[in-house]
Amino acid sequence: LTNIESVSASISTDKALQSLLASVKNNTARYETHSEVYNRLESYYQQFRDNHIAYIMLVNDSFTANTYIKDSHMPPQNLLDELVDLSKNKYGKAQWCTSYSKKHGLFLTREIRRIENAQFDTLGTLIINVDAKALISSSSYYSSQYSNPSFLLCDDTEIIETSSQLSRMDLQKLSKNFSSPYSVMALDNGKFFVVKNQIPDFQWYFYILVPYSDIYSSVEIARFLFLTSIFLSLGCAILFSKYFIGNLTIHFDNLIKKFHSFQYKTHAASKPEIFYDYSQRKDELGIIHQQFDAMAARIDELINVNYRNEL
Repeated sequence: LTNIESVSASISTDKALQSLLASVKNNTARYETHSEVYNRLESYYQQFRDNHIAYIMLVNDSFTANTYIKDSHMPPQNLLDELVDLSKNKYGKAQWCTSYSKKHGLFLTREIRRIENAQFDTLGTLIINVDAKALISSSSYYSSQYSNPSFLLCDDTEIIETSSQLSRMDLQKLSKNFSSPYSVMALDNGKFFVVKNQIPDFQWYFYILVPYSDIYSSVEIARFLFLTSIFLSLGCAILFSKYFIGNLTIHFDNLIKKFHSFQYKTHAASKPEIFYDYSQRKDELGIIHQQFDAMAARIDELINVNYRNEL
């Protein structure tokens, strides 16, 4: 919308166009003036048509020039008169007309005022028609994320454009019961996740309605993936903990086996079958095993050598 306003400002201040319209008002226009005005409008239309401009029209007291308009889309004379009246006494400021958006689209209208010598008299009225349905469809980021979204563009009093048919009751629900930026609302066609936002610099509101079943499915998938990842992480943590703790406690089990063997076997130095060599370990567990083995060997020597020799 801002781009279209900028286009209208460029057209209204175009020096060549101003010169042509001034010649018409001064009664010095040439035969080709109408064609030259049309060419200027067509040039702007081709350059900025990607902004969803349907056609550009210029109206003054002598003639009306416009780019191509389908016969079915040609605005009636009473509508043109209303658009001209809308722009009067606005000092060349852009004015938007939404009253006929459902049938004829959006209209931007502004007076073209003479810049030369700061005269600022009116040379004509510029009218730009905008395809509102294409505008709201292409402007929505969500259209590529969820299936069958609906769009609604409205002002404080009426609907400007909607991409789907909504009942009057649905429209009342949207306008009266919507106090937060987003909400889940039950409409005639089911539940919808509705997002509302105001278009900056305009007193217009933009609604996006996505079937709640799509949102619910996305939430359920996200929840399933989240819970699955949590359980997998816990399972992996338990398995790794069991593995590492098992590798640690086996050395204490071996030490306990040595205690029992030393206590209950007939030979004090008799050792249980332990398939691990602690003689080369330098950590605390290795030192404990080495000290116990040395103690057991010393006691064995005292019993088997000294004590028995004395007997």
